[in-house]
Amino acid sequence: MRKGFLSAVVLLASTSAQGQDKGASVGDSDEAALKRLRQEIVQMIGDPVCANLVYCRVLALGVKSCGAPDEYLAYSNTAKTDTDQLQVKASEYAFLQEESLAGKPPASDCRLPKKPAVRCVDQRCRLVP
Repeated sequence: MRKGFLSAVVLLASTSAQGQDKGASVGDSDEAALKRLRQEIVQMIGDPVCANLVYCRVLALGVKSCGAPDEYLAYSNTAKTDTDQLQVKASEYAFLQEESLAGKPPASDCRLPKKPAVRCVDQRCRLVP
């Protein structure tokens, strides 16, 4: 797990450096980039099918100004889901969100949300508060 995280950080740094060389496109705000990246993550998750609970996982997505995850998503670790790439995208999203929050006053209450449980309900992974 640690190796995968370090790879994600290296990939992010590489991607950021490449993006700086090319220059940001005009009008491409952090909010638009975050929205686009979140859509990619949701598409990667797709329909989180499961035969039982063994297939279901919880993805922490984003970061609040105090460091807590912004939200959680349920996903399935079946062969259709590239979980390593999903983690990389989630890390990229958190990094971008953290960068966009830098220097701004806290916009959230910074309560640490309890990580939800996940269940296989009607053959779909679902978050349970």
